[in-house]
Formats: sequence, C-alpha cells, structure tokens
Amino acid sequence: MNGILTIRTGADFTLSVSPPQNIQQNQSASYQISVAPEPAGSGFNGTVTLSMGAITGGVSGSLSTTVISASSPATLTLNAANNASLGTYPILVNGIATSGTISHSVLAVLGVALGTTPGLA
Repeated sequence: MNGILTIRTGADFTLSVSPPQNIQQNQSASYQISVAPEPAGSGFNGTVTLSMGAITGGVSGSLSTTVISASSPATLTLNAANNASLGTYPILVNGIATSGTISHSVLAVLGVALGTTPGLA
C-alpha cells in the first residue's frame, strides 16, 4: 500500500499579553490580551472567553471584555492601591475557546514599587 498519510490536528489558538510593566503604589497599568490562530493559518477563527486568577496584596484588576477574537482584543487594567505590597505580581489570564475544547493561559507581570507621597521631600 503506497500513499501519503496526512494527520490533521484541530484548529488551535495562542494567547499573548503585552510586556511586563512597573508602576508605583497608587498607579495603574494596562495590558493588551490578544488571541491568534496557532499555527498561523490553522483555521481557528472562534472566540475565546477570558478569566483572571486571584490577585492579592492590594492589587486589583479588571478586563474590558471577557470574550475576545483575533480582531477584537481585551484590555487588562491592573491597579495598585496606595498601600499595595511591593514586589512582582504574576497575574494569570486563562482563555477557553467557545467550543470548550481548547484552553491556554498567559501571565501578565506587574511590578509594584514604593510610591511617593505628595508634599514630602
């Protein structure tokens, strides 16, 4: 038996997030969360539902939308309170295809440094 065997895998996607950011207490940072077919041209053209992992230490976050597509990314906004703990915060963002069969995660990394108090020199 001669022939060519072609093995097809289902369409897949990848999530990406903007680079890490560093802010001071009482400031905010925005990240773009995007989805793209993986590999390019694989045929994935669905939507992905996003969720965030828990955030502690005086940092809070919100997503501009929880459903994204290749043509419509989301913005993740992270806010450090004026008493936020100093350090690095890896924020887990999960994405699951609307079909429910494929999921991926990315980390948005936020660094929080000591803020300055207005009027003090």
